[in-house]
Amino acid sequence: MVTLFCSTKLSKLLSIKTKLPSVSTNNWNGHLFSLEGRKCLVFLHKETVYSFVLFDVLKKDLKDFKEVFINHFLQQLHDDYGISEEVKESVRSELADMEISATDGDKSAIGFLNDCVMRLTWPREFNVATIPENQKICTALL
Repeated sequence: MVTLFCSTKLSKLLSIKTKLPSVSTNNWNGHLFSLEGRKCLVFLHKETVYSFVLFDVLKKDLKDFKEVFINHFLQQLHDDYGISEEVKESVRSELADMEISATDGDKSAIGFLNDCVMRLTWPREFNVATIPENQKICTALL
């Protein structure tokens, strides 16, 4: 079963108190960070280190957090690899029973997420990092 482990900040935002054991290799970590005073989310697949970012997230948009995660993940896979509808449906069915949990304290995953946040928020050419600038950079990496 797939589990998405949320950082302490993200757990507080989503009011998650459940802490599940990490029994699968198909787990994700998620983290909440701020950029330009806006909430942003970064997710990391623990085994493959595949990651993606959601910029300018509103709390009201996270009412169905699992669906938000799945939809953005599938969009990112489509943008990166041009996956077919059949593959999308397969991934969607695999993630349908995904569990959401408080952090598992995986230092490797947390370190990678912190590095992602640092790269996204680091000033470039002495200018503060912005959401549109980061969206361009993330798109250019495709």
